[in-house]
Amino acid sequence: MRGGPAVGRRGSWRLRAPPSVVLRFLLRHPVPGYTGYRGLGRFFNESERGNRGDQYQGTVLRRHGWTLVQIDVWSTWTYPPLPHEVVPSSVREVDIRQGLVDLAVTGARNVKPIVRWFDQLSVIPPVNYGVTGYDYQGQWVQFTFRTAGRVQVASSVVPADIAANVYYSISFVRHGKQLRPLQDSGPWKSDFINRVQRLLGVCFGFSQRVYRFSLACNKGWADNVANNLLRRLRLPSDAQSVAHEPDGDSGRLRSPASVPATGELLDRHRFWRVRGSVASVEAFVATHEPLAAKAVSSTTGGRRMPAIRNVTLHYSDITLNHRPASRETEVTLVALRGGWTGVRADGQVAWDYPRPSFTRLHRVGVAIVVRAGSTTRRITGSRLLKLIVARFNRLPVVPPGRVYPCPATKHRGQRITIEFHGHESTPHAVVYGMGSSTACNPIHFSGYGDSASLIGGDFVRWLLESRF
Repeated sequence: MRGGPAVGRRGSWRLRAPPSVVLRFLLRHPVPGYTGYRGLGRFFNESERGNRGDQYQGTVLRRHGWTLVQIDVWSTWTYPPLPHEVVPSSVREVDIRQGLVDLAVTGARNVKPIVRWFDQLSVIPPVNYGVTGYDYQGQWVQFTFRTAGRVQVASSVVPADIAANVYYSISFVRHGKQLRPLQDSGPWKSDFINRVQRLLGVCFGFSQRVYRFSLACNKGWADNVANNLLRRLRLPSDAQSVAHEPDGDSGRLRSPASVPATGELLDRHRFWRVRGSVASVEAFVATHEPLAAKAVSSTTGGRRMPAIRNVTLHYSDITLNHRPASRETEVTLVALRGGWTGVRADGQVAWDYPRPSFTRLHRVGVAIVVRAGSTTRRITGSRLLKLIVARFNRLPVVPPGRVYPCPATKHRGQRITIEFHGHESTPHAVVYGMGSSTACNPIHFSGYGDSASLIGGDFVRWLLESRF
């Protein structure tokens, strides 16, 4: 139940039926509008009616030949802000600052929704119900509300974490006066910070366990990780940072010595000049990163080309959206005139291209029909359908706009069609051949009014050859 005042009521009944029968009936017949119910022993629980946080909980006991049922119901309510506790109507610009995000939002199309959503926040009641105050240890988002002449009339600091907004207070200052703190007690999927992210295509609160599936969040996460790799790189104390490729490198630092062979890669780089030989700088870099597994390689230049060496610092993979993502730092070294060494460091992070929501099957359906030439296979059964749909929804999407070196083939193989019956407009997928499905031979999915290409791997072969 989300934080806030609540009103509770209790009711009791007795029946002759055994407790197991009563409990099973109650679990199978929840009160209309409630979701997320579960049973545990002689207890059962129903919550989140319409995502408002309403909840009811029951207890089933056997006493003196009767089955006793007790049900407790709670319903939350909120404190609406007073007329002087909302954003002034003169606001025409909203400045947003947090981490990598630095925006000046203008135009009624974007400003009005942000102001309206902010005004829907509720005031923290006199007695805190789960709100713990200003002890939030995560990242904050600074909102500054300005007039058309860029005069600041209000400001607020909001937790960047969606889940934290209900438990931690949101400060609000209007015309220089600190007002009562606010909280986001609305539905989980319609909270203020998430709405702003979707509207502007940004992502707040980057962390290792990013749970938001969007292009902006995934790229922003990779950018944050790449910059962290560069910040943690250790160089000799006399290293001088330079804005551009140092003079005298004969173009050897124009690009990294190597690039990981991966689909989506984000690369951030910086340059330095270090007094000393290439060998000494290489040894320093290779011995001052204990958390990384090091791979050292060397390349020798030509007659008029200075020699370069590179040190690759490999780190253990991290997780993005429950999928592995690799990271490494590529350090390229080249000798310069006057006893200097030019250094280029690249923070390289492979990230996951998010799969659009329309390519995910929304429901299990009633059957999956696979057609391969004259062969038709119909798969039914709720448990089996859930297994297939779950695996299909995990297939990665082919990133649009990327060019892949695919070999030219005259015969693409047999056409295989997969139909998902029981869904709106019957989504279907088409692939040619039972070989491994890659970006060069993707699964073409059509459904919910749109289409996309998926990297299927051995999905089709598994679907046809498994003995379900």
